[in-house]
Amino acid sequence: MSTTTRRQSTRLSAKREATRQAHISAPSTATVPAPPPRKKHKSTTIHKNVASAVPHETDYRKVKGRRGKLKSMTEMPLDILVEIFGQLQPIDLLNLSRATKDIRAIIAGDDTLWKKAYQNVKANAPPPCPPGMSFLHYTILVYGWDCQFCASVRGVVVHYGARVRMCGKCAPKQLILTHKGNPKRDKTALSLCLSSYITKPHILQSNNYIFKQEYDRHIQRLKACEDDEAKSLYIKKSTKEKDENDNIARRLSRWHEQQKYNKSVTWKILAGNVAKREIVAKLREAGYGPELVNTRFRLENLPGVNLPVELTDKGWEKIKARLIAVYEWQRQENIKRKMIQTFQPRFRYLYPLVEKATEEMPTPCIFADFSHIARSEPFCGIIKDITEGADEDMIKMQIESLAPRLGEISSSWRAEADKVLLGLLSEATEPSMLVDNEEVDRKPLELATTFFKCHWCPDPISYPRVLMHSCLRQRRFPDTDDDEGPEEQESIAKEEDGDSDGDDEDEADDEAKEIDNENGDPTEVHGIPKTTAEHVWDKMSSWFGSTWNEGNDQVSIDEESTKFAKVIVQACGEDLLTVTADRMDEIDARVECLRCSAQAEAKKKSRNRLVMTWKMAILHDIEVHFEDPSTENGSLWTPDPV
Repeated sequence: MSTTTRRQSTRLSAKREATRQAHISAPSTATVPAPPPRKKHKSTTIHKNVASAVPHETDYRKVKGRRGKLKSMTEMPLDILVEIFGQLQPIDLLNLSRATKDIRAIIAGDDTLWKKAYQNVKANAPPPCPPGMSFLHYTILVYGWDCQFCASVRGVVVHYGARVRMCGKCAPKQLILTHKGNPKRDKTALSLCLSSYITKPHILQSNNYIFKQEYDRHIQRLKACEDDEAKSLYIKKSTKEKDENDNIARRLSRWHEQQKYNKSVTWKILAGNVAKREIVAKLREAGYGPELVNTRFRLENLPGVNLPVELTDKGWEKIKARLIAVYEWQRQENIKRKMIQTFQPRFRYLYPLVEKATEEMPTPCIFADFSHIARSEPFCGIIKDITEGADEDMIKMQIESLAPRLGEISSSWRAEADKVLLGLLSEATEPSMLVDNEEVDRKPLELATTFFKCHWCPDPISYPRVLMHSCLRQRRFPDTDDDEGPEEQESIAKEEDGDSDGDDEDEADDEAKEIDNENGDPTEVHGIPKTTAEHVWDKMSSWFGSTWNEGNDQVSIDEESTKFAKVIVQACGEDLLTVTADRMDEIDARVECLRCSAQAEAKKKSRNRLVMTWKMAILHDIEVHFEDPSTENGSLWTPDPV
């Protein structure tokens, strides 16, 4: 059962009593209007069993967590509390101030405690507390994570110019871009605000920002200035304060970046030491001890190593393949480097011998390129000998003793090259159909009407100059500008053709990669190609150029030059089937271009005659009259006796 009591106001009761007495004493002739209805007052219900509703002093059933542990701390003597608090760090003092209101009052009201706390920070101490800022707020700024505008504990955005910490939701509302935004913003107020560069990709775009409340404060102060003189004084004073605050903000920003770096380094060290020793032991057990010492990759920088957990069998199986692949690649690189260091001095033994033999050759010098000689026997077998313990002095003597065979190798190379060129001249005869022992007939190559061209330059090339052409002695690497490589293009073509056997072929290729076709030796180790002498040899040969016309696809017949040459030879009165280039040089005939002379005479530009040698005439036709080819009767050229 409950009773209801109405709450009364003494002032309102006295007012109502005075009004009632005035109505009683007033004349009865006046008509008094009825009073408005009274408002209903709130009522409080008082239960009889009030005592049972109040929990017991030690009853914490309705309170989460452990409560009451610090309730008697404030009963300790104050000097003892100050002595205890003076041993703490700033972050500990900040957390303790949030325990109870009494403890917060003790800590927040005594700056001596905070000064002692900051003196206790021995390493990486923050800058001193700026003037005009309490130690409690300064500690929240540098050590805390609380947003100063809401109850969030994820204050990840810090504006050191305004000395505020914000969460991701409050930051866009409290900050303004310095160079963007509303064009109506006051430039004077913007110049008085201190900007700070903030990088938070998921919250704000990386840019300079100012604090919105600071901008609004400057707007109000500038409007409150009575005249220009007062405004000028305020701007001068604010600029001075801005410079002072800028120095403080810079020191805070540098300290914050140093703290982030120290934490990352410390975390890497602590995390790496947990499993690094066990990983090193397992890699040494697998036989990769030398690679751990001589490698370009640091173990702690590899994926899966810097995890702050102990290494388990399951964790090792996850990172085993990647780590072993890295160190297997390093092992193959070490083998490759060792082979290169073996081959290099042997190339240097051979190179001066080739230069000396070239100098002794008669002019014009037609000699095999260095790459072809190094790849020919017996030099190739001596240089590629990677037997351990081989005597380099003995190898040098063997190479020098084989110097008389350089001429034989060069003659053999020229015969092979001539067969390739003869095969280009005759469509019916292929180079593979020529007999190796057959004597080469070079007469078709020496004709004045025979010209070749390489795929890299446009000028016609005569024989035997084509054998020493520099473009054909240099290795050309494929362009890497295409988005899709040859293998990708081939796979795409197969898909377009509807090749349904691709999966079976891929499986067969994978099996073929595991073993060599002839010797049965593995060509890959843990997915890394095995380094062989042949692979390194190919890479080494690129340093000394390539063999002449490597691949037999870099030289072809220059049909345009051949056609022009036939016309010019006929104009000189020579036989197309027998006259050679040397014969034409011996005749040293001069020819005149009738077309150019006729055009010059028609335009009356010059009366000089255009006379040139037969080779210059060919180049003239290619450059000037390539769209107007010469006729077969030679009427466009005339010989000019000299």
